[in-house]
Amino acid sequence: APPAGGKVATTIISAMNGGLVGGSIGSSLDDTDKRKALEAEYKALEYTASGQKVTWKSESTGHSGEVVAAQPYRVGSQDCRQYTHT
Repeated sequence: APPAGGKVATTIISAMNGGLVGGSIGSSLDDTDKRKALEAEYKALEYTASGQKVTWKSESTGHSGEVVAAQPYRVGSQDCRQYTHT
C-alpha cells in the first residue's frame, strides 16, 4: 500500500510536474486538479500492477482522469515505466 503522504512523496510529485500533467493535458486544469492528477500518476507508477487503472476526479470542477502504467523495464541502472494518462 502506498504511504499516507510525507515529504519524499511530495518532492517526487513536485518533480513530476513536467510530465503529461505539466504539458498540454494539464493546461485546462487548476492547481488542485493538477495535484490530483500528479498523485494518480505517482500511485500508478510506484504502487500498481501493470495495466491497473488509477483514477482521479475533482469534486469542484468535474475534471477526471485515468492513469495506466505498463510493465516496468530497465535502461542501464534506471528503472523505467511507460504510462498513459487520459
